[in-house]
Amino acid sequence: MVSSRPPTSARLHRQRAVTIMELLLVIAIISTLAGVAMPAVSGLMRGQNMTRNVFSIRGALEEARVTAMSQNTFVWLGLCEKTVDGVPSLVITALSSRSGQSTDLQAGNTRVVIKPTTLRNITIDADGVAGLPGVDRQNSTALNQSQYAFEVKLPGQSGASTFKAVEFKPNGEVGLCTGALRYVLIGLSSGPNQEVAGIQLARLNGHAEVFRQ
Repeated sequence: MVSSRPPTSARLHRQRAVTIMELLLVIAIISTLAGVAMPAVSGLMRGQNMTRNVFSIRGALEEARVTAMSQNTFVWLGLCEKTVDGVPSLVITALSSRSGQSTDLQAGNTRVVIKPTTLRNITIDADGVAGLPGVDRQNSTALNQSQYAFEVKLPGQSGASTFKAVEFKPNGEVGLCTGALRYVLIGLSSGPNQEVAGIQLARLNGHAEVFRQ
């Protein structure tokens, strides 16, 4: 005959104690796994953010090149380093010549063709790209040496910000800064000792190639 007596308080206490111990063990295991996984997840997220930023810049360069060719004019795509909410950032914008002349940049006779866009957690890093495989550093001019620059007043700022720029000619060629070097090199990083990337622009056709670690 099966007993139908209700469980005693001692039995209930033992059952409850086992349940609490199991719960604490599960919490400890989850905490350990989270501690191990967090650095990897954080690194993965930084890498994905860097990839989005780099290809956003590449896309803007291609848009500027296509605009120059389709409108038979000069276009200047500029980058400006900013700190936004304590985070190192880059602002991208592009101007085109109103008269189709290269002198319009200095004369201020330009119009905005790519509105200012802010990319967070990315900076210009001219030196970090030196070790990237495939980058032709010897035949490249770094963006920070560019002779092309312009000023734009950004929303929420009292003064104008200076943008270092790449020039695209009506035939799609890239205006270089010095001599007849073959490329313009834009070195980028997500911060000190972080992800590094480079965008190399060919002088003759404006083709942009991305290099990553």
